[in-house]
Amino acid sequence: MAQLRLNDVTREQIIVVENRSKRPKDYKSYEVVERVSYKESCPFCVGNEEMTPPEVLRIDDPWNVRVVENKFPILNNEGEVTGYHYVVIEGRDHSKNIHEMEVDDFEKVVKAFIEVSRILYQKEGVKYVQVFKNYKKEAGASLEHPHSQIIAINRMPDRIKGLIEMEKQFYEKHGECLTCSKIKDEIINKERIVYLDECFLIFCPYASIFPYEMAVVPIRHRSSLLSLNESDIKALSRVLHFAIKSLIENVGDVAYNMFFEFIKDEVEYHHYQIRICPRISIHAGFELATGFYTNVVSPETAARVLRGQD
Repeated sequence: MAQLRLNDVTREQIIVVENRSKRPKDYKSYEVVERVSYKESCPFCVGNEEMTPPEVLRIDDPWNVRVVENKFPILNNEGEVTGYHYVVIEGRDHSKNIHEMEVDDFEKVVKAFIEVSRILYQKEGVKYVQVFKNYKKEAGASLEHPHSQIIAINRMPDRIKGLIEMEKQFYEKHGECLTCSKIKDEIINKERIVYLDECFLIFCPYASIFPYEMAVVPIRHRSSLLSLNESDIKALSRVLHFAIKSLIENVGDVAYNMFFEFIKDEVEYHHYQIRICPRISIHAGFELATGFYTNVVSPETAARVLRGQD
């Protein structure tokens, strides 16, 4: 039986149609992938540094993480919408993805996200910085070597602007951050929790657009990644690594998008979060025509699967 759920912030409408015939094992990947640590033609591999545009940042020497300008940027300094577009090369190994890394190695990637975001927010005209990862072709990745991207833009996206305005209104009315309120509700509800400790909550949102979609939020109110200290970064890296491993181990080696929603400064009404959106289903003609999204795995079932209980 179909159930209609409404995202009370974005007003997106999601039709949840539980499909019991397609269980997590059906998403296990059987594609044969060439596993090599180095590929001569790959611009991101060690020894091929001259094949990339100029380097923005490197972590360690010899490097373990590099950030370079994107060779084919969405934005540059020309046009009505301008900005910067960087690529974060997540490691030296051509085939080692986040879920296969040690947490300490992934922490270096997260540090690069934060340091480059800090650099970008200091540039004149930058209004918003977006950190994101596309894993596999189905999620938009164009190169095999594990990488993420960072884009800075000279205007606040309307979607983000609308979310922040809703958060301000909620705070003015209730005297509390909207996400802080949701965290309390999810902890009481329990059903959609994937993981909870004293620092972070991972849950499948009530109105998830994608099957097995996860939100990762700090328990303590924080608005910006830029204010995190070494201990905070270590904790964030650990919980993100856990979330991605939970997806791969319990659902399969599926494509996903991961994106960070944060702003430059600490404010009382905005709470940063990271979304992980598996690209298992395709939104096609019905969704495009009506604005409804369909999700064949309820968030409650998704959380149970991601906890390893189904």
